[in-house]
Order: sequence, then C-alpha cells, then structure tokens
Amino acid sequence: MECYMVVYFAALVVIFVAYVVFGIRGVRRAWPTVLKGWRGMSDTERFFFNFGLVTFAFSELAKNDPAAGALPFSSILSLLQVLGGGLFVAGVVALMNHLDTARKGDPPAIPPA
Repeated sequence: MECYMVVYFAALVVIFVAYVVFGIRGVRRAWPTVLKGWRGMSDTERFFFNFGLVTFAFSELAKNDPAAGALPFSSILSLLQVLGGGLFVAGVVALMNHLDTARKGDPPAIPPA
C-alpha cells in the first residue's frame, strides 16, 4: 500500500517540476515583450503597480501585529488593504494594456509622459 503512495507522490512531484520548468521557459521567451510593455508604462502607472504591491503586502504583514486588534489600527489596516489592492489592480491593468500593444506592435493609445 505504501509503495503506491510513493509512486503517486513522485508522479505529482514530476508533474509539478515539469509545469514550473515549462512556465519558466514561457516567461523567458516572452521576457523582451514584458520589458517593452514595462518600459512603455508611464511613471504614474508604475507607481500604482509598485505602491499597490508594497501597501498590500505591508497590510498583510501588519495584521499579525498584536496592536492590529485595536479599532483604529484595524480600520487603518482595512483601508490600506483596499487601497493597496486597488492600486495594484490599476497597475496590472495598465501593464496588460501595454503588453497587448507591445505584442501587437501598435503604439500605445496614451503615450507615456
């Protein structure tokens, strides 16, 4: 019975490793397009992406603080989480727009400032 479990586990590990390897190959193949899309973003869009990611990550880490249970801190953390999530999504949408235009080779609809 245990032999089958080891075989199943090994098969799952092989499938996972193959999935990761093929994913990395796909990202490496598309990396010039990703860089072109990132460079096409305006400073405001990059700020949305970066600040949203950092704010969302900080709010998740700050939830484990003992003071996070107090009412003012809990409401501030909730607001930071919403703000960070919204800014990150705005940055991701802008990045997807620029990646789409970079892949098509068209100039962006709104040129970066």
